Amino acid sequence: MSLIGRLISFLRPYVWQTILGLALTIILTWLSLVPPMLMRTLIDDAIMKHNRVLLLWLTVTLLCVYLISTVLGMVKSYLMAWLGQRVLYDLRTRLYEHVANLDIGFFEARRSGQIMSRITGDVTALEHFIVHNVPQMLIDIITLIGIAIVLFETNVYLAFIALLPAPLLAILTIYYRELAIVVYRRLWNVIAEMHSFLIETLSGVKVIQCFNQEEREVRRFKGRCDKIVRSNLDAAKLSTLFFPMMGFISTLGLMLVWWFGGNQVLEGKLTIGVLTMFTMYLRQFYVPVQNLTYLNDVWQRTAAAAERVFEILDTKPEVEQPPQPIKLSQLKGEVVFDRVSFSYNGSGKQNGEAPALKDINLKVRPGETIGIVGRSGAGKTTLTALVTRFYDPKEGRILIDGHDLRQLDLKALREEMGVVLQEPFLFHGTICENIAYGRPNATMEEVIKAAKAANAHQFILNLPDAYDTYVGERGTKLSGGERQRISIARAILRDPKILILDEATSSVDSESEYAIQKALERLLKGRTTFAIAHRLSTLRNADRLIVLDSGRIVEMGTHEELMQRDGIYKRLVQIQAMLSNSLLNDGSNDTTNSHSSSVNGSLNAGDDNGSNGNGSKD
Repeated sequence: MSLIGRLISFLRPYVWQTILGLALTIILTWLSLVPPMLMRTLIDDAIMKHNRVLLLWLTVTLLCVYLISTVLGMVKSYLMAWLGQRVLYDLRTRLYEHVANLDIGFFEARRSGQIMSRITGDVTALEHFIVHNVPQMLIDIITLIGIAIVLFETNVYLAFIALLPAPLLAILTIYYRELAIVVYRRLWNVIAEMHSFLIETLSGVKVIQCFNQEEREVRRFKGRCDKIVRSNLDAAKLSTLFFPMMGFISTLGLMLVWWFGGNQVLEGKLTIGVLTMFTMYLRQFYVPVQNLTYLNDVWQRTAAAAERVFEILDTKPEVEQPPQPIKLSQLKGEVVFDRVSFSYNGSGKQNGEAPALKDINLKVRPGETIGIVGRSGAGKTTLTALVTRFYDPKEGRILIDGHDLRQLDLKALREEMGVVLQEPFLFHGTICENIAYGRPNATMEEVIKAAKAANAHQFILNLPDAYDTYVGERGTKLSGGERQRISIARAILRDPKILILDEATSSVDSESEYAIQKALERLLKGRTTFAIAHRLSTLRNADRLIVLDSGRIVEMGTHEELMQRDGIYKRLVQIQAMLSNSLLNDGSNDTTNSHSSSVNGSLNAGDDNGSNGNGSKD
């Protein structure tokens, strides 16, 4: 389907409203052609022949024409406004719905500002074209055809002279179109870059200020603004040259009519009324011609916006719902990795990139807790991302209760999964709404019960509005530990069979970590759990530990079993123990030094007082 055909298809749900709008457009266009005809009759038959009765009728007729045009114009304006809002709603919701169902890889490959620009700015441009520019194009085409018919029927010779500049206008329009495509595509790309930059810098304003990089970011912002200015000026140069030239060429037709038509009037071959009608029609004729050239300008903007919108709509998720999905009546939680390999870049051999996971074989029993450890980049998070089916394995398969993950109903599967991330994400809303996010229909009693299980109930009650307290954007009004406990409460309320813990306690203080650990102990009971942690002490109670290195499982066993081997896990534990002892020793030394300084300070203060006392005795 052509680009314009796809755009017009968004009017399909409103076919009757569209037909009514087109009918009103045609009627209004026809009414706009009536005044020049009345003007000819007014001059030739009423004024020149002193016919007062005809003059009265012509005046009343013109009044009726303008009155009807005004009423129908108001109806049409409201109808098109209503139609525009409906189309805008459909476009935005359809695009957002499609984006929301795309896989994680789509978002990792694009900046959020670019996506936002397409859902807001590009969609608005498409709506304006469909609802406003297309009807205007129809008006212009009908006007041109109607005027051309009247002109040729009135005076063929003068009509040909009037239309002599038309071929030159067509040639210039085609040339302009080729240049405009490049200019406007560049302009919209730099605008999308600006949106991405703003989202990125506004989200990271704390980091910018902490590192005193405000001036640097302002310079980068100015650079992007400069690109937009240059792109807009390129477009302005093109428009400045093209449109005045089109206007001048259009007036040439009017000048020719004045000269040749005026001579015919002087020779008695043409009446003044007909020449006046010809002049009025010619003014009306070249307005649509100029509109159509401007429409070409609008179309280039629209085409660029449509390409970006349809690029997203045509993107198919790599992780798709199977044609005949299997719904498990009751998930047990057995997870099996069968020779699983995965790469973020296809085969993993492009540009020398190594696969993120290689030949993973692992069977997890229902209710078992698996601790996942390894160096950064070993593949820990990738492994859990495959369980939640954010990605599909490139080789091998993952089985849930004996069924290939790719054959299960995706939404039903994720209903049985809970995730607690290292950096918990809270939405701008109340604490109650965030806890109940996975179960919006949960009762207040269930929300409170989940909060108690997550050791969050007490601090929530201490807040100004308790469970109705707004957490701010991304939960900025709460501490890291508080956000994490709300995240755990959200997972508890979801009551998942399979649980993913990705560094759930790595970024909180010791007191918060203790509260979170207690909450996690309640959460783990009866659930198949994959727990990633850099603090290896938090995984000692796991049923089994797997050690990943370069995408492979190199060790597996309990904490005690792995400590008996001279492997990666034992070395990691020893390194963390050395670091902990070093920190403790440093802390002890700091305390001792501080105490010694305090004692010395007290002694010095005593000496000063003693000296003063002795001085007084003296």
